[in-house]
Amino acid sequence: MTELKLEKPLTNLQMEMLKLFSANLTDANLNEVSEWLSKYFMKKSSERATEIWDKKGYSEKDVKKWLNPKQKHSKSKDSQNP
Repeated sequence: MTELKLEKPLTNLQMEMLKLFSANLTDANLNEVSEWLSKYFMKKSSERATEIWDKKGYSEKDVKKWLNPKQKHSKSKDSQNP
């Protein structure tokens, strides 16, 4: 068997994942865990996007500018680059 050599130590998340997946899960359970992880990271991403949105003061008007860049709008630095 080949020995795995790690350049960096495992993160706390990687350690937990190894513990979790040391059990032989059924396909249904594995799908459930995968779905849970997807939802967790989707929620975190959405929270971060909202934080940035609020910090930059974006509005629905900015979204319309981004989606229709050929239309003439007043140019503001933040509203042109999402």
